[in-house]
Amino acid sequence: MSKELYETKQFKIVTGEEIIAEVVQWNMDDEQEVVLRKAMKLVLGERAEDNFRYYSFRPWMVYQESPNDFIILNASHIVGIAQPVDSLMYQYHDALKGMLEVFQSRQESVKSGGMGDTNELTQQLRDALDEFEDNDDNVVPFIDPKKLH
Repeated sequence: MSKELYETKQFKIVTGEEIIAEVVQWNMDDEQEVVLRKAMKLVLGERAEDNFRYYSFRPWMVYQESPNDFIILNASHIVGIAQPVDSLMYQYHDALKGMLEVFQSRQESVKSGGMGDTNELTQQLRDALDEFEDNDDNVVPFIDPKKLH
């Protein structure tokens, strides 16, 4: 396996999730953030009929699939840190290949117009919100300003 630019670590966080990611920057003395990339969570699966356990990988954050996406983790939410064993590292790298394929597929879909023009969709949403806000008939007063509670 080639030498990585960033060190890869396995984290246990306060939610109980376990994630594996490349650490781009560790927190400094006056900071509480750890900068990560290529973050994937380990997901436990189990077959009840034969009590077989297995693990799979999923992106830790939805749509954060590009190798250039950085995620900031609050260091106070980290319960434990470990060096992943070799077998986990091989599986992680295979999972990263799959994650990159999904990212590239989404990029191609956007480029080919399959997702629509996001600027046009954003403008339609803004127009709808402006129309809703301009219509006072939809507003129900919560507190009567004439009464002191």
